[in-house]
Amino acid sequence: MADALLLRTHVVAAALAILIGIAAMAAPKRPRLHPGIGRAYFWTVTAVNLSGAYLAVADWDRNGWFLSVAILTQALAVVGWVAGGRPGRTWLTAHAVGMVGSYVEIWGAFLVNNWIHITGRHGRHSPEAFLIPGAVGAAALLWLAVGIHRGRLPRSRRR
Repeated sequence: MADALLLRTHVVAAALAILIGIAAMAAPKRPRLHPGIGRAYFWTVTAVNLSGAYLAVADWDRNGWFLSVAILTQALAVVGWVAGGRPGRTWLTAHAVGMVGSYVEIWGAFLVNNWIHITGRHGRHSPEAFLIPGAVGAAALLWLAVGIHRGRLPRSRRR
């Protein structure tokens, strides 16, 4: 019963993280707006990763591999969080890589877990379920990195 409630909470938190992540990326990079949405994203992702880690350990035989996904996703979010708002292009790049990387991981876990509903095949056995979010995320990160280093993207201010 408690695991079923935690699973529902995990799914709702993941859906919120996906929606809030879109809002954070689309928001103008102003001192209060973007950092505020970013904080909501960070804490929602943290809830997803904590619940996901517990669920992975609780059903280790089927879902144990999701623990590594939760750890990597949280590590990327922490890098993005720590780098956010610091001056300089290097910090801005670290912020973008961390936050977008954590967003790609959330999408990747969603696709792998729901691939059977999308294609009829289990996601853990379908390379496409892993490669699609990785390819899209790599393209997005490359675009961000080029824009940051060419000075075309605005620098955010300290939180």
